[in-house]
Amino acid sequence: LVGTDLMGEPVDQYDRREAACDANKSEFRLLLRTDLYGYETKWKLINTINNQVLAQGPPPNSNYADKSAYSGRWCLSPGQYTFQMIDNGRDGICSTNPLFGCGMLRLWLNGENAGSMINDKSNWRTKDFPFIVGISSRVDGVPNNNKGNGNGNGNEGWCSKVRSVMQVPQGTCALANGRRGHRVRVTTVVDKFGKETSWKITRKNNSGNIVKMKMEPIIPANGEMSVEDCLPAGMYNFEVRDMDGICCRYGQGSFKLIVDGKELLKGGSFTKSIDHDFQLGFDWISSM
Repeated sequence: LVGTDLMGEPVDQYDRREAACDANKSEFRLLLRTDLYGYETKWKLINTINNQVLAQGPPPNSNYADKSAYSGRWCLSPGQYTFQMIDNGRDGICSTNPLFGCGMLRLWLNGENAGSMINDKSNWRTKDFPFIVGISSRVDGVPNNNKGNGNGNGNEGWCSKVRSVMQVPQGTCALANGRRGHRVRVTTVVDKFGKETSWKITRKNNSGNIVKMKMEPIIPANGEMSVEDCLPAGMYNFEVRDMDGICCRYGQGSFKLIVDGKELLKGGSFTKSIDHDFQLGFDWISSM
């Protein structure tokens, strides 16, 4: 398919010369085809943590052409995002009337389906596609080529031998500073009032609590979402908030806290809020 990118430049989807995303970033791609009223079509890519618009189209003072294909690509850091489609005609991008035409949208995150509108003939002005970008760098089973601790104290050989004997815990991950962290995942299933539900994980220290992970009330009714990040060792608090809990009066909602691939906490029945303290262990191997 030879078409144009979202900024109007020619693009060939079979071109493999694009550089891969950096470590700990994920590739987000889209393919958009307009209907016979391309000038009505707009879009935004939004970081929903801070409501920052990362990209939008078409370019200022221009419109998309009718019945034309456009593609886009971004390398995104871990976080929560929304891709928003906008149709100023309020009738969507695919119509039962052949005079209006039928457009489509496809989204991919790291090559996996992240949303689509194909033959969607419903009427709408905006359509939101929320998605989560998790961490991608695993260190499970990856050989460590570093020799010793680099401080010249003669312990390099001994440290290398210990690392070769001690197994890397399954599910762990690499922090930005190169040390080993803990892969923390929260899976949330909401009831029919999904947009009441939010949670946060804060790290507890002497200078105050710092929010390290969070999910805003963005899940639609009876929906599910997983958020994942790599956190260092330390003391943490996990708090879930919902006016009347997420189970079981208005649906079978639940939450799960999974650390390094093992379930640590789960629940769903509470009022207003529930919280738990937990600890991520000290990693003495990578500190050598």
